[in-house]
Amino acid sequence: MQNLDTHIAKITKEKKNAEESNRQLSENLQAEEDKVNHLQKLKQKLEANLDEVSKNMLQGVLIRSDIFHSY
Repeated sequence: MQNLDTHIAKITKEKKNAEESNRQLSENLQAEEDKVNHLQKLKQKLEANLDEVSKNMLQGVLIRSDIFHSY
């Protein structure tokens, strides 16, 4: 009977450790997902800025080209 109690206590401890490990892994996963979401938002902003800069640069080139050809 004592052997059974010891076995149950061991299994209970293993279950508790597994649950704690699972909780920590879940927290770590959530933190990493938050980082990814933040980086994706930054990437979108940078891409929008790049598009704007490219558009402005092209307009500048076209304006200079028009000025050059008008002389």
